[in-house]
Amino acid sequence: KQWYQRRVAITAGYSPTEAAPAEEAEDFHNTLRQAMNDVPAHHLLMTFGDMNARLGKENDDDPRWYFHDRTNRNGGLLRDTALECNMEITNTRFKKRIGKMWTHLSDGTLNKGQLDFVLVRQKWKNSVKNTEAYDIFNSLGSDHRVVVSRVKISLRKTKKPPQRVQYDYSALKRDEELQRKYAVAVQNRFSCLVEEGDDATESYGKLVAAVEAANKTLLSKRTNKKKYDPSSDRRVDAARRELFLAKDKYHHHTLEENREEVAVKKEALKSCYLTVEEEILQEKIRKVEESADRCRNKESWELINDISGRTRTCCGLTEGSSPAERLNNWKKHFAGLLGQPPSIPDADITIRNIHPPLDIDINPFTPEELAQAKKQIVEGKAFGDDGISPEVMKRVDLDEIILKFCNDALTKGEIPDQWKLSNIIPVPKKGDLTKTDNYRGISLTSIVCKTLNRMVLKKKKVPTATLR
Repeated sequence: KQWYQRRVAITAGYSPTEAAPAEEAEDFHNTLRQAMNDVPAHHLLMTFGDMNARLGKENDDDPRWYFHDRTNRNGGLLRDTALECNMEITNTRFKKRIGKMWTHLSDGTLNKGQLDFVLVRQKWKNSVKNTEAYDIFNSLGSDHRVVVSRVKISLRKTKKPPQRVQYDYSALKRDEELQRKYAVAVQNRFSCLVEEGDDATESYGKLVAAVEAANKTLLSKRTNKKKYDPSSDRRVDAARRELFLAKDKYHHHTLEENREEVAVKKEALKSCYLTVEEEILQEKIRKVEESADRCRNKESWELINDISGRTRTCCGLTEGSSPAERLNNWKKHFAGLLGQPPSIPDADITIRNIHPPLDIDINPFTPEELAQAKKQIVEGKAFGDDGISPEVMKRVDLDEIILKFCNDALTKGEIPDQWKLSNIIPVPKKGDLTKTDNYRGISLTSIVCKTLNRMVLKKKKVPTATLR
């Protein structure tokens, strides 16, 4: 089966203690076995929880590592459950020092035990690289430690071509010195690459290469914005430390006043955390209002989605038994949406003129026309397959090069093949997202080609304004 047909299933449980009746413990494990057996065999199944079980070596030949010397009743039931359901107990699979094995600290007596376990289906046991207990995450005053398993799933997959590097173009909007250096770098490299006999496609390809080289040299890579974590706030950290101290004091002296102090510190930590979250929310709301006032719609919606918790729709693989078949399904889907070339029954038919000839300017574009068209470019938008961003087109002085390509297209009909390419981005709608019919497409074309279209439209706009 393909991986997308598999799922990760997690079951969690809390077993009765060793002092509970045997029937109650057996009922718990019967229920747990039934839950695990209901998960399809090809799914990655993990089970974890407080099993109140102590495991020791079964015999002298047992190669595993245990914290306890002997197995109690719950430990025997846990072993039986793992054997019957084909599960692997990961805690005992890795050799650890004693301090990394115990998961529970009894109040008052301070006795340590390994009671919490992580199990994984035998088929996936090699995907679990480590399981151990940590004390650093214990911020709630619990007598249990956090048990963490590191899982790395190794699957055979088709190698994908490397993704295009995302650069931070925002620096071009405010740094005039960077704009000048960028223009010089592109012009120098393009003049070295271009040759006299190159056609439009070859010349434009060399311009694209010059722009990419300038990106690598002068621009930094775009980094994802990091969300502010309330737990890293100094006030929360101080409240957490106070809770640690109160918890340790209670573990050593199980007095009522110490227990009440732990409860008070818990409430103080919770209150401090909520205060920090409220401050963060208020700051986000302020930024939304500021972005709306400045007509920064994209930034506003990003903040609104962050506040509301709205996330992008999860998209899986569409129907198809192979990558080639799925790609062909996408092609058929968007070919149907974009329509077919018009069918002309009689190519020699005479078309009657409805309007008299219009006085449309067919002279080459001027630098002033290009400058007017560049003013309409909206920065921060996605660009086409050629990699020339709106910021580069609008802010960097490449007018002489761009104008030559546009005039050659207008007067000679020499259009680079790169302008004819369109990247179609599928956007999910409602319904079953394994079907291509439930997607619409956004077409990303060359910014340079769009600028040419604006200049052509400008030439036609005035003569056609009087038509009815």
